[in-house]
Amino acid sequence: MRLTGFDKWIVKEGVNKVYVGVSAGSVVMGQSIEVASLEPADPNIPGITDLTGIGCANFNIEPHCDELRFNVLETWAESQSTTLYALDDQSAIKIDGDQLDVVSEGNWKKFS
Repeated sequence: MRLTGFDKWIVKEGVNKVYVGVSAGSVVMGQSIEVASLEPADPNIPGITDLTGIGCANFNIEPHCDELRFNVLETWAESQSTTLYALDDQSAIKIDGDQLDVVSEGNWKKFS
């Protein structure tokens, strides 16, 4: 994303537009992607040293969570200063201006 300039483009051009981030596309919008490196780590993250997110959201996101992952994240989030939304595959975050809503027919947790 940084190599292509997408990170700068989305910050500048994404205002007042619909963005649908699925899986890693949602994780990168937060302040950090460090959460993807927690065991069991995302296999797509090896070798990445800069875990800074794009920062379009003032929180972090972890999708695809099950009960085991929720437990791992709860422990990790206790040492973090940024809010984390952990979502299963039946949950999403909708942001409209300053309004944030979790839309869910499944399980999600907010750690702050």
